Amino acid sequence: SLYEGLTKKGVEVLYDDRVEKTAGERFADADLIGIPYRVVISEKTLEKKSVEVKERSKPQARLMTTSACIKMLAKQG
Repeated sequence: SLYEGLTKKGVEVLYDDRVEKTAGERFADADLIGIPYRVVISEKTLEKKSVEVKERSKPQARLMTTSACIKMLAKQG
């Protein structure tokens, strides 16, 4: 639903579902190709009914609801 919500708002999404790579390898690849925002959905974030959003230029990730994430990333455009 997050992917669909973002694409409907015109946000370009790179959905990294490579199973042969670790999360750290995926994060490093995203940084190497210059992805400005990383959104992580995990069991931990789902328990909190949120997603983890990390802006590439900032040191800390933050938790937010799916709708807040869509709204924020749609504004970044």
